[in-house]
Amino acid sequence: MSALLAGTAMRTKVGDRSAKQVLEHLCNYADENDRAWPSVSTLADECECSPSTVQRALRYLEDAGLLERDTEYGTRYGADRSPYVYHITIADAEKIIYTHQRAKTKKANRARARKKRGSTSDTPRGIATATPRGSTHDHDGVAHMTPRGVAPTHERGSTSDTQTYIEHSLRTSRESTRAKTTTIDAQTNPRRQALADLTPDPTHRALADRLGLDLDSELEKFRDRCLADGRLPADPAAALRLWLRRGRELGLGTTPGEEPGDELTRRARRLVETSTILKRRQPDRASRMRWVPAVRRLLAEGREAVDVVGLISSGDPDELAAIGLDLDDIDRIA
Repeated sequence: MSALLAGTAMRTKVGDRSAKQVLEHLCNYADENDRAWPSVSTLADECECSPSTVQRALRYLEDAGLLERDTEYGTRYGADRSPYVYHITIADAEKIIYTHQRAKTKKANRARARKKRGSTSDTPRGIATATPRGSTHDHDGVAHMTPRGVAPTHERGSTSDTQTYIEHSLRTSRESTRAKTTTIDAQTNPRRQALADLTPDPTHRALADRLGLDLDSELEKFRDRCLADGRLPADPAAALRLWLRRGRELGLGTTPGEEPGDELTRRARRLVETSTILKRRQPDRASRMRWVPAVRRLLAEGREAVDVVGLISSGDPDELAAIGLDLDDIDRIA
């Protein structure tokens, strides 16, 4: 009996998801008289919800008329712990209308509406459409002539005329492409010309001499880099000064008062200028630059740059003296 009642509950419209779940569980406990008395805690455990949710669902079902409390029906429990007995009354409750049933109902309603209005395409029974005997395209043997060079005219609104549909191309026209290219060239060419006409001024000469850089060589490098990257500066003169300063930051050029050396000299100078450990040992750059000859000798002996930095930063005084470094040139910082 409970299985039949549970199936009826599934097809009953409740209006609340939690209440319907509780109703289905009550139907599983129902006897042959449609009565059930599971405890609230049992329903809460089986429905995986809180007892308050079960109590709220029971009140909702009572208000909807789907449950009734039966106070006269006795149970096998004692009076001190007897649960409520619920009489499930869903026989006359509103049933669920399934989706396919709604579709059939709508289709039937439309058919009834069409039948009530009547069909506009029907022809009265027994009445046939009369057609004049003979061809309707006869022209008494005379062909209609159109004056030469004159196109035939049709009445306005005729739907039998063939019209030419012009499909617009989605491709960009060559004229617009050329216009954009011309605009870009007009903006770029002045900068390209200014870069080509760039002539170092006295400020560039003085800066290159102070930094020990070959101005003519750096100018060619500067032009090539701008053209290769496509980044043409608005002020080439200022950009060239920045280029020279940046070269000095990268360790290019020579120190004032020194002659340009070979590759080992450049490596030694770059190591002395960029090593953070050596900067901590001697913050003064001029004093550090006096270490360049000694560092060059160490590099010429095949020592790695890491070993050279470690020797200078924490080397023995005798070892430092052997490589030409006097302790007076080194400020030991703890």
